[in-house]
Amino acid sequence: MFGRGWVPGTGTVVTERELSVSSNGYGVYAGEKDEFLVDVVSDDGQVRFRGRTRFKSGPARGTMTPQIGQTYRVLIDPKKQRIQFDDSDPKLHRPTAKEGRKLEQEAFDRVAAVTPDPADMPGGVPTDEQLLTAWRALIAQEQIPVVRGQTTPADARAWTAARNGLKGNLDSLRGLRPDWQPPADEVAEADRKAAELSRSRGFSR
Repeated sequence: MFGRGWVPGTGTVVTERELSVSSNGYGVYAGEKDEFLVDVVSDDGQVRFRGRTRFKSGPARGTMTPQIGQTYRVLIDPKKQRIQFDDSDPKLHRPTAKEGRKLEQEAFDRVAAVTPDPADMPGGVPTDEQLLTAWRALIAQEQIPVVRGQTTPADARAWTAARNGLKGNLDSLRGLRPDWQPPADEVAEADRKAAELSRSRGFSR
């Protein structure tokens, strides 16, 4: 794709800056172009350097914005110190409606797989593990892309119903353990992903 001189490798995003944002004729978010600072290493370990690259993402392209701290497949030009994100990396692809429904089902199944015990019953006290499982299930559901103009009304309603159910379950558990808080590092990561998704969805929930 990129011709001679390019080698495969991995790259970890150090930081990014937004260059431009585009919208469709109705003013709805369509995509953006960002610049990234990336630490790369070739698959054979012979090439290592920090460089810059640009990437276009958004619903129109079916791609997700690379996230700071995450590692992706890249193509490297050692001679000219150039980098390109590898379009074949699944982590850069925006889930389709079908894939979104699969993620929704998996989030639901994670909650259903928790073995009930007396702590789940009215008046019981939920454990830290039960609260964390319920919280993670809700976060996983909220990270399923639901984009205006791309997601069908039926899928959007299904997403909302699933989210409300998971949130209701978590609220019930936290009502019995008002002192409980999720891990700070997971909250920070969830907040970063929520910020990226809020731009791509084109509307707030």
